[in-house]
Amino acid sequence: MTEIRCYLHGIYPRSEALVAATRDAARGRRLAADVEAQRRADGTALVALQREAGLDYVSRGMLTWQDLFRPLVAACPPWTTGPLRRWFDNNTFARAPVISRVAELDRDLFAAELDRDLLAAEASQVGTLPGPYTLSRVAETCADRDMMIGALARGVLRPAAEELAARGAQVIHLQEPWLVAHGIEDHCWRLLSAAIDCVRDGLGALVVVHTYFGDAAPWLDRLRALPADAVGVDLTETDVTALSGRWRTGILAGCLDGRSSVVEDAEETAALARRILDSAEPLILMLSSSCDLELLPRPIADEKTRLLGAVAGLLREDLAC
Repeated sequence: MTEIRCYLHGIYPRSEALVAATRDAARGRRLAADVEAQRRADGTALVALQREAGLDYVSRGMLTWQDLFRPLVAACPPWTTGPLRRWFDNNTFARAPVISRVAELDRDLFAAELDRDLLAAEASQVGTLPGPYTLSRVAETCADRDMMIGALARGVLRPAAEELAARGAQVIHLQEPWLVAHGIEDHCWRLLSAAIDCVRDGLGALVVVHTYFGDAAPWLDRLRALPADAVGVDLTETDVTALSGRWRTGILAGCLDGRSSVVEDAEETAALARRILDSAEPLILMLSSSCDLELLPRPIADEKTRLLGAVAGLLREDLAC
């Protein structure tokens, strides 16, 4: 029987109070301590919300992360922060890492970045990192991007995943939007598979490879063959019927639209998930958002978080009958 799990991944939206405190501190009108205090309040509220909603793994929401890459850049001294780039087709931006060469992650520096989350009383059970393929393509570099896939996994992503797992992460969520947004050449699948295996082997945490911002249907045969515990698809872009067929991995269903302020209906969302259970019969069905909820106002993201737990509860009731 399929096991149902649900969790938040990626960066969670800051409250208006935290945004205002951060802006005021940058302009000299507030103390940095005020920002840290509000960040603690945001993090505490987020943890409480997830527990109330019944999520299986609690995330701290990466409230200190400016984007998906900068803590890794800070922990790899040869790397630098590059130009602002539009984050796919959204009105948001991330700074591309400038990688002159693939470096070894400095674990102490990365640990310091993680400890800036400042919610030591509640360890994050979800660790989100860029996938090796996406990181190799987003970076500003003169290096061979294909060879970077494995080198990044060995030197940067595996040690980062180990640090996250050592701090309580039970899920390592690798974001791979580039794969479906821009495609992937055939020879890169072998490299990506080996890179995922490098991150996952003996880690002691579930590894999820999550595609989004594009239709995963053309790549599903290859995706379901990756050595991951689950493969994620953006159901706002991918027709659920494409998931039909036996899966040897779990499926992460991105069933809540992270780019829309419309809050989904719990029964309709559960019905969508039931179609996946009936047609794919995965060992694990994980429920989450199509992409980070960072793009939404905090109150809307909170509503979607509650909905996520409600949908998981409906599915579990069905399976118990």
